[in-house]
Amino acid sequence: MNSPDTDSLPEQVRVSVIVPLYNVATFIETTIQSLLSQTLEGIEFILVDDGSTDGTYEAAMSFAEASPALRVVHQANGGPASARNQGLHLASGEFVCFIDSDDFMSNDALETMYNAAIDQDADLVMGKTVRFNSERQWDIALYEKHGVYNVGSKHIDSNPELLYAMGPCAKLYRRKIIENTYFPEHIRLGEDQPFVLHAYLNAKKIYTVDSTVYYYRAREGENRSLTQAAMSNPAEVFGDLFEMMRITNDQFAGHHKLHRLYLQRVMMVDILPRYRAALASRNRDVQQKVLSLMYEWSKSSNKDLFNDIPVIYSYIVVGTLYCMRYLRRQNFGTACKLLGISITKMSTRNYFFMAKSVLLELVAIARRRLWRLKKTAKGIVKSFLLKRVYFPLMKLIRPLDPHKVVFATNRSETLQGSLAKIERAITSDYPDWKVVSYPRLERTFTQMMAIYRELATARLIILDDYYAPLYGLKARGKTEVVQAWHASGAFKKFALSAVGTGDSNPLRFERAAHKSYTKVLTTSSSIIPQYMDAFGKHRNQVLPLGLPSNDDFFDAERIRSVKEAYLRDFPMLRNKKILLYAPTFRGSPKERVRFNLKLDLEKMKEALGDEYTLVLKLHPMVRKAVELKAGLSDFVLNLSSTSNINDLLMLSDILISDYSSVIFEYSLLRRPMVFFAYDLDKYLDERGFYYDYASFVPGPIVKTTEELIQTLVATELPLEPIDKFASYFFEHRDGQALQRFMTTFFDK
Repeated sequence: MNSPDTDSLPEQVRVSVIVPLYNVATFIETTIQSLLSQTLEGIEFILVDDGSTDGTYEAAMSFAEASPALRVVHQANGGPASARNQGLHLASGEFVCFIDSDDFMSNDALETMYNAAIDQDADLVMGKTVRFNSERQWDIALYEKHGVYNVGSKHIDSNPELLYAMGPCAKLYRRKIIENTYFPEHIRLGEDQPFVLHAYLNAKKIYTVDSTVYYYRAREGENRSLTQAAMSNPAEVFGDLFEMMRITNDQFAGHHKLHRLYLQRVMMVDILPRYRAALASRNRDVQQKVLSLMYEWSKSSNKDLFNDIPVIYSYIVVGTLYCMRYLRRQNFGTACKLLGISITKMSTRNYFFMAKSVLLELVAIARRRLWRLKKTAKGIVKSFLLKRVYFPLMKLIRPLDPHKVVFATNRSETLQGSLAKIERAITSDYPDWKVVSYPRLERTFTQMMAIYRELATARLIILDDYYAPLYGLKARGKTEVVQAWHASGAFKKFALSAVGTGDSNPLRFERAAHKSYTKVLTTSSSIIPQYMDAFGKHRNQVLPLGLPSNDDFFDAERIRSVKEAYLRDFPMLRNKKILLYAPTFRGSPKERVRFNLKLDLEKMKEALGDEYTLVLKLHPMVRKAVELKAGLSDFVLNLSSTSNINDLLMLSDILISDYSSVIFEYSLLRRPMVFFAYDLDKYLDERGFYYDYASFVPGPIVKTTEELIQTLVATELPLEPIDKFASYFFEHRDGQALQRFMTTFFDK
């Protein structure tokens, strides 16, 4: 524990700010800086580290050493409720404020709320919250809709809209209204609502300031918060939500109307979205669990109370009927039981309400489908105008710019990999060239016109993947369209060569997608035939120059600095051998968004935890988060949201993969590989390879976790096959691919 220098603190602590910390090393600096920048005097900051394993505690301590106002406490992992309760035990301020460790406050937030509390004699003061991510900020639509931020004095009885703002943050609590009140620690979702309800019900006066005081981070990729992640695992949170409702029942004694409004809010905001998400998942086990939980809750619920809130049963019925199309056959029985108990619990006077709700839902479904049809038709018209009218017109009336290069990608929101390297080289060495970049972004029709105008007049267009705006088009005669494909080598069949396999696109689509290319980069003359086949090009159109993105694997200083940066940010990696598990996606295009981890991580930790750390890097097309059990946090690090796979390859000591093309880049590092191909026979049928898999891969093949563990423990992984593999697939292993590209397309 770090204690502040009491001599440097004011005699009276006005506000105690409590911050629960858990594995937020990436965000903690922003949060702490916002605390230390507060303009109010007389604040103590209590940071409770809840068993972090990623260097969060160490980062917090480094700030505390320089600032006596920061007090850092470390405890075993117990969840956010436990951490906040620890902070409440330690708090000494006249007021208490909570902030989550990935969010931040405006510099004058505490001063604004504190002054309002004193001037208005308010027991609870709140201000506006804005959500943000790496790209933008936006208002919370639910709060705006219900007028939560309307400025002025309020009371929960006369302002029930406050029930929509149930988070503990962005509020200043007078200590006397929360004395001896704590967060329930046995639930992890909704644990804040009983606490906030208690404060609302005990506050004689609530005041809302006319100011944005709080910025709530919407985490992206695998770095999602507990609340955000719950939406992707709805079956696991229903128990917590029903327990939350049970806990709050006693708080509403004498507030019958308010209780009804609260239950309606919980059902519509917390439960029903997750209920529909669970049924729409098409996962048999998830559906069965959620249907059973909803049935048991409906069966045990108070009939009289919920008949006062007809929208609850109506939404259960409507939601279940709407999602019937997603249900697995085995779950129809449970769904019918739920519908039966919901209908029988309704009073006669509510049948009309339910029928009206069903009708309104059917009308809403029809409107949504009509909107989709209109949107599709509109998209077709726009595409026709841009591709068949505007692009040919621009080629006809606009002159070619002999010094213009266009970079275009649908892979990321900034140029990365080979495109980024080429763009920097042109900007540096050819200042007379006009460089235009179009990364993946939502664009208006007018902006798309600008893209097609640039494409029609550019001397050079460089891509790194499929690029929809060019589908079916042919550039003007003197324009080079270069496909600097993002993957090295030739492993799985792809593009045109994959047509007819289980997860492929139609032939017509693939032909249109690759029609515009005039040149294609590859890494070796030995695989030119495969690239000719994949993209439908002649031999002289496939250039074995190598990929500029691979030059980094020959830069020893960059490799060293990458590893140092990761070890600094994630101390759990220090003094361990780092295993990187980087599998490919599986299944049809619709099925790729889901991935079930077949490794038994508990067994791996037990056998390998003393010597190894496992880093996960799932394929970008896999969107479903892998939920890690709490006991694995000191062995497994999920870095799937990291955009630069090359950095993770440089970081690791051993690669575990299956059918991913990352094995080509990894071979340049001359490090061991193991192939966890548990579904090899199925994948062969689904996709197909250019080579015989068993004799092709440069490392042992395993099909179970036990075999993987045994291979890592008992086998010295050979490097000779990796050398042979790399020499075949990389004609040049010299780190000069960028130079060859520039010589080919510019120096001539």
